[in-house]
Amino acid sequence: MQPWSFADISSPICISTPWTHLIFEVDAHGNIVGKPLFDQLFISIMTVYRLMVTALALHRCINHRKYGKEATRTAVILLIFMVLTISTSNLQHLLMKYTGSDQYYTFSLGWTIGLVLLTTYVNTTALIRKESENAAVEKELRIGASIQLSALPDASPAFPESLPVSLRAFMKPALEVGGDFYDYFFLDEKRLCFLIADVSDKGIAAALFMMTAKTMLKDHAMQSISTEKVFDIVNQQLCENNRDMMFATAWIGILDMETMVLHYTNAGHTKPFFLRKGERIRTLNEVHGMPLASMDGMTYEYSELALREGDSLFLYTDGVTEAINPEKELFGANRVAKVLKETQDAPGEAVFDAMMQSISDFSKDEAQFDDITMMHVKILDQKQ
Repeated sequence: MQPWSFADISSPICISTPWTHLIFEVDAHGNIVGKPLFDQLFISIMTVYRLMVTALALHRCINHRKYGKEATRTAVILLIFMVLTISTSNLQHLLMKYTGSDQYYTFSLGWTIGLVLLTTYVNTTALIRKESENAAVEKELRIGASIQLSALPDASPAFPESLPVSLRAFMKPALEVGGDFYDYFFLDEKRLCFLIADVSDKGIAAALFMMTAKTMLKDHAMQSISTEKVFDIVNQQLCENNRDMMFATAWIGILDMETMVLHYTNAGHTKPFFLRKGERIRTLNEVHGMPLASMDGMTYEYSELALREGDSLFLYTDGVTEAINPEKELFGANRVAKVLKETQDAPGEAVFDAMMQSISDFSKDEAQFDDITMMHVKILDQKQ
């Protein structure tokens, strides 16, 4: 509920005064007679108000460097209107041939303008303060987004030519900072670990949870334990002190580049697409457990997939499939598969460009609702 302002109180006093006789009354001859509260309330308060606002406005103008351009501009406007208010009252004196019985009418317009100025000043000052606070928040969000993006590895890594794999990543947060993340790193000379995850929320809270989860996943994966064991440990740690009840879907894979066997675990994440030349596009349908931090004591499983030259994996978060159009239809997995089929022989960057263009054409003017993150992993043809 908004607090009462003086304008809220004075308006009913003015309206009710013919019956209460607090401000004025009309005598038997039809003359308006001012009452004691007129002198005590209207004239005195209006005078004090004018003096205070004038002093405040002058103070802002003199100290313009301290208060900034917007506050100074407001102060100048107040001074101009203050002069107009006083001029209006004086003009009424002349036009109405000022007498004691006409004081209420004489001062009514000036008093009305004064109340408008007071309300304008209060609201404008509050608006300036709010805009300043919003600017500070936006600056912090930009810094947070910069820190978050710097924590992610290069989206287009240049692996040594001797490695039979190409990896590309893409992320577009819905807000300044998001909850999606990806990562990849070498466990040793022959094993590559890569992962993608989606935190249950968006904004700063999700970004902080994301940074924590990302660090834990990499730390434990670097200890050369299996993908399911990594999730076992990280899930347990994230469940501890999870007061906000946040969770993250995640998919992690470890590729042995000598045997070309992929060892992977899915913690409630969207199912990746697997593409092999001469075969239909399919998804890796295994779900090996609940999202991370959703259930204490959860144990995970794993699957293996033998890869060969020309095979590729497309990992993504649900911001891709859940993009909506003006009719509130979902982009869906079928449209994702259609784009992947059309770009099966293209590099990762071209796949991402085609996917984002398809989403844009589908969504039209609908704003992005969720973070969009994608990863493309392709086994290279060593004969080329």
